[in-house]
Amino acid sequence: MPKDLKQTKRAEIGRGLFCSRDSGGDHQQTPSQYVKWAKAEADKLGVTFSGTPTGIDKLRASGKPFDGDLFFDSCISGDVLSRPAINAMKEEIRRDKNVSHVFIPRRDRLARPDNATDGVRLENELRQMGVTLVFMDCVLSPLRKGQRQNVGEALTSFIAYDSSGRFRDELASKMLDAQINLAESGYTTGGRAPYGFRRNLISPKGEVVRELQEGEIVRQKGYHVVWLPGPDEELDVNKRIIQMIETIPACRIARILTEEGVKSPDYGRSRKDNGVEHLVSGVWHATTIMNIVRNPLLRATTSYGRRSMGNRRRLSSERRPREMVDDDFRSDGKPKVIQNDESVRIIAKAHCEPVVPLETMERVLKIVDKRGETQRGKPRSRDPEQNPLGGRVTDLACTWPMYGLRTSGSFQYKCGYYQQSHGAKCEHNHIDGTSATKFALAAIRQRLLSPEMIHRLEEKLRERAGEGSRTNNGSNSQAAKCREEIRLLEKQLDAAKRNLAFASTRESFATVETVIAETEKLREKVVEALARLERTQSVQANPDEMVKSALNTLRELPKLASDPAKLGLIGELFQKVDLQLYLRFEPVQKKKRKINQLNGGVVTIGNAPAPIEKYSGPTGRRALQGQKNKRKTPATDSSTAGECPTDSDRSAKSLGNANRADRI
Repeated sequence: MPKDLKQTKRAEIGRGLFCSRDSGGDHQQTPSQYVKWAKAEADKLGVTFSGTPTGIDKLRASGKPFDGDLFFDSCISGDVLSRPAINAMKEEIRRDKNVSHVFIPRRDRLARPDNATDGVRLENELRQMGVTLVFMDCVLSPLRKGQRQNVGEALTSFIAYDSSGRFRDELASKMLDAQINLAESGYTTGGRAPYGFRRNLISPKGEVVRELQEGEIVRQKGYHVVWLPGPDEELDVNKRIIQMIETIPACRIARILTEEGVKSPDYGRSRKDNGVEHLVSGVWHATTIMNIVRNPLLRATTSYGRRSMGNRRRLSSERRPREMVDDDFRSDGKPKVIQNDESVRIIAKAHCEPVVPLETMERVLKIVDKRGETQRGKPRSRDPEQNPLGGRVTDLACTWPMYGLRTSGSFQYKCGYYQQSHGAKCEHNHIDGTSATKFALAAIRQRLLSPEMIHRLEEKLRERAGEGSRTNNGSNSQAAKCREEIRLLEKQLDAAKRNLAFASTRESFATVETVIAETEKLREKVVEALARLERTQSVQANPDEMVKSALNTLRELPKLASDPAKLGLIGELFQKVDLQLYLRFEPVQKKKRKINQLNGGVVTIGNAPAPIEKYSGPTGRRALQGQKNKRKTPATDSSTAGECPTDSDRSAKSLGNANRADRI
């Protein structure tokens, strides 16, 4: 046994752990074969090891990262160094000082890092924890604190991890080349067939062999998979959608199909949203309708490369793999999902006849393109509640709306014409979102606290307080029911805890423990409901206090803009009072350059006329290219304000930006 190992606090003959990862592309050996190797090595070293080939197969099937002495990350990329199994293994090594060996088949089963030094660092971290790393080709002893690593070991480790990292680049290029070759011949590149089509196996002569079952994989030289028309009932739905979309919007078609009970494409399947698995309902959505309308298979063509989302190689305009560039990554370093231009996509003839006449499809596509041109290319806001003034801020210089943009820890509104023209038109006019929201709330407060409004407001609040006191009796009965339910739940908890003490097996212990946890959660919910009722009763019991509290909140209204949790409610307030901001900017000399700063503006509430006529033309970037600026200079003086009383909410919707919360 190595001298370094004897000097650690671990037992000389202790416990062994098996650690590996499976990316789904390792065809050299199976995980069960690796465990057999680890078992044989543990027997040679005299180390206890409880892992078995059957155990690793069960672990893979269950999807769990560890079980006993087995730690296994399934289908996780090698560049991810913080993984469930390896993190759990580190905790086990810290907990159990008898762990003396870790069996890892090869270095690429531990990591395929982008930077080879990251792999060396991970390897040394495990060795510094006092364990011996046993690979198929070498054994690495533990490293004492302060001990210098052997230069030969460091170089070998660096070269091995550099080679394993390069493998990912080579594999990505090979996979992309294979998919390009398949796409150019009209074959599928993977995935399930779209609605109305099925996967079919064809021979080298192009003859259809048979329809493939879902999830079935066939590897046979010269044979390929194509998508061919499937069940007649699904094709009839596709044809009906194409016929309806000419005169009916997609959202209404979705509602009609849902009301008729037509099963949606993924009905009955299970999927995960935010990590929560659930069954897909039969509800249709507008996006599902549009995906069917734009399916190229209806025109007997295939399309490949609509989006790029890889993290190593991507499709180039020359139809070959290209390296990643800075524009392919987000600010946090993660790869973007990019919508490729049509010139990059690979279009080929499908191995079937058109389902819908080509003339009909061309006419339908022109209609839907025209119908959605103001929204195309503008992603929906991921956090509409964090954009209270969305579609309600206008730049007086160009009459365009100012689009909401997220910044680090805050948000702002910037001239939409400047953004959509890539800085070629208008100016970089912008305003801090929190400041604009505070100002808008202050304008509402000023209006409500005016002498002619404050008395009417107090009367309305007292009227509401009187209505609340009349419903107080109902709240009392609900509170009594909650207290009785809490008493019964506490009685059940006491009984369950007594049963826990008499549990004789692990299964019965776990069952009783689950019942206790569920009962405690239910008790907490009832307690929270009772607390809400008691708070409501305390306010309803004193109408004067209710009116006083409401007026105090009104006086502190602008301060609510600093609370991100309140922005959604503030946005609803702006919508109900129909508040609009029209901002004016002027250039100010700042040392060596001029910067546009806010100089004034107009606030309108309710049906007050707008000071300008808002821009109502196309807002897409493609539509703006080469467009001449034929719009009139906006009128900002009071004499012309009344000549164009454009309803602000209607004009905002006509721009096609309000529905997107104008985040570009």
